Amino acid sequence: MFWSKKYKLKKEKKENEEKLRKLQGREVRYASKRDEITYVETVIGKNGVINIVDDIFSVICNDKIIFSSPISEVYGSDLMSLDGIILNYKDETTGKDVEIMVYYKYYRKV
Repeated sequence: MFWSKKYKLKKEKKENEEKLRKLQGREVRYASKRDEITYVETVIGKNGVINIVDDIFSVICNDKIIFSSPISEVYGSDLMSLDGIILNYKDETTGKDVEIMVYYKYYRKV
């Protein structure tokens, strides 16, 4: 009875990691950070790429790392339009939950 909840959480975490790993090499149009009080988004980077090296998930824009965290500590959820992903993680210094929106570059498949 109690093990089923634990199993479900492990399965959810594994599926999330697989989803994030599929983003390796995906080009980024821009990334923004949402303020938790006013819900205003501010752009923190443009023209970049998503990179995963040694289980570290990073978003690099204009040759500058704007986000980096172990892949096990990041939760990603797709936007409804599938144009990007929302990355949720807990900031170690402040202890607050942080949301970063990453919007993909669109390439028409021919």
